[in-house]
Amino acid sequence: MRRLTISGIFDSALLGGRGLSIIDEHVDGPTSRNGVFRNLEYISVGNQFEIEMGNDRIFTYVMIEVTSIHEDQAASVLFSQKPRVSSQVNLITCGGLFDQESRRYDERVIVAAELIS
Repeated sequence: MRRLTISGIFDSALLGGRGLSIIDEHVDGPTSRNGVFRNLEYISVGNQFEIEMGNDRIFTYVMIEVTSIHEDQAASVLFSQKPRVSSQVNLITCGGLFDQESRRYDERVIVAAELIS
């Protein structure tokens, strides 16, 4: 099981609490291909991961959905909580093709996960 150390948290519900939490991290950067979410698009529904908070509290999540979507449509997926999930985290990073001219990826990879402990 992989443990994530994160830095980009949107103004969303607190991890481990009721509601939807959102975490945004890089797939890569200008000097490295080793962003925190570099392999996010390759994980599968059913995989588990842990998120460790600054106070050493650890939350375990199970993936329930992986979506690759054009960046213009990503907000509708990113800010959506599954109806039967009381504590959800959505992870988001860049994906798809990189445009050298605009220096942007054309897609976003969004993982929805449910708190299990």
